[in-house]
Amino acid sequence: ARRAGFVEEVPRAERLRVLCNTYPDVAPAEVVKRVAWIHERDLDRTGAWGPLGLEPWATFHANGDERIIQADRTWLDLYAAGLSGE
Repeated sequence: ARRAGFVEEVPRAERLRVLCNTYPDVAPAEVVKRVAWIHERDLDRTGAWGPLGLEPWATFHANGDERIIQADRTWLDLYAAGLSGE
């Protein structure tokens, strides 16, 4: 967060709870699980379809976006429990 210009640490768990409170049937744990699923889907698609030249995955693959997705997924895995309140 500091690299993005925030002076203090961003209260991510609180922000996620506020977001979920606006949608009565959505819990923070569900959002975290869904984001993890999206990461896996995107890694699978980019890895499979990118080398075949299918756009937009070919561009994602050429740009090395899989590294970014994997870094995001690693971060989520490390902080999922704190974000979701589990």
